[in-house]
Amino acid sequence: MASGCCGRGGWPDRWRRPLRSLLASAVPDSLPPPASAGPASRWPRRAAVLALFGVLLAIGVYDEPVLALLSDAWQTLLAALHLDPQAAALQTAAQRQESHRPSLPGLSYVGFYLGVCLLLLRLLLPQAGQWRLALRLYGGVLLGYVLLQLGSRLGGLSWAYPLSRHLLSFLVSPVPVLALVALLRGARPAAQEQASENSA
Repeated sequence: MASGCCGRGGWPDRWRRPLRSLLASAVPDSLPPPASAGPASRWPRRAAVLALFGVLLAIGVYDEPVLALLSDAWQTLLAALHLDPQAAALQTAAQRQESHRPSLPGLSYVGFYLGVCLLLLRLLLPQAGQWRLALRLYGGVLLGYVLLQLGSRLGGLSWAYPLSRHLLSFLVSPVPVLALVALLRGARPAAQEQASENSA
């Protein structure tokens, strides 16, 4: 029944073209198209992309051991800095598994994960405009998370905390990377197609 209004990929044509045109207009032509490179010069980039994807999968599957390792590292660092009360509090929170409270190991895990995601996007989106747009989108989602946390803690909004947790779980996953690469890589052909239609 819906086959008459959808294209080959199942996305309505009347929505797909305006969306790609909007993304194309958001990505400025600040840099010329990259020069064609031979297969040998592309291998380092491909190897780096595969390695970063492997890191994302590893720390996503083994998140609990990674968090435990980060907790031990932070306790050792705080003890070396003679911050024994903070180290003891961190150990107590880890033993109680207080995942609802932000902690140094949790923030380190999120920061490392997001750093790997941004490195992946930098390799997969070589155009400067695409990279800046991806950074803005990540920054907007992080800002939304912070506002929801503030609304939960300061404003007493009971619905804001679970929504912020879902937002953070979405952000700390490969899904945004895959979605941004699929959308922004399709924006460049859309811009070229629109330019050719205007010149014709």
